[in-house]
Amino acid sequence: RGPARLVAAETDAPPAVLELHRRLAQRLAHSPRERAGDRFLPHLTLLRFRPPAPRVRVDHPLDPNPFLVDSIALVASVLRPSGAEHREVARFTL
Repeated sequence: RGPARLVAAETDAPPAVLELHRRLAQRLAHSPRERAGDRFLPHLTLLRFRPPAPRVRVDHPLDPNPFLVDSIALVASVLRPSGAEHREVARFTL
């Protein structure tokens, strides 16, 4: 769909993650779809490019070394004509 806007690490989808997504979508979405998981791709966003996005393409999977995760942030995204706005809602220490 064009130049990269973000770099993300795709993860597996164990039942607990899918259930968490279903519950969050049901509680937080203004009008949840019948099949809330039909476009869900479990991932960790590693970085976002600030507009204008650089003209780079990331077309191949990366095999990163293991790393320590000490917290998880729940981020709300609102799509606007000028682009998505992101706001940290909560942070959880692991």
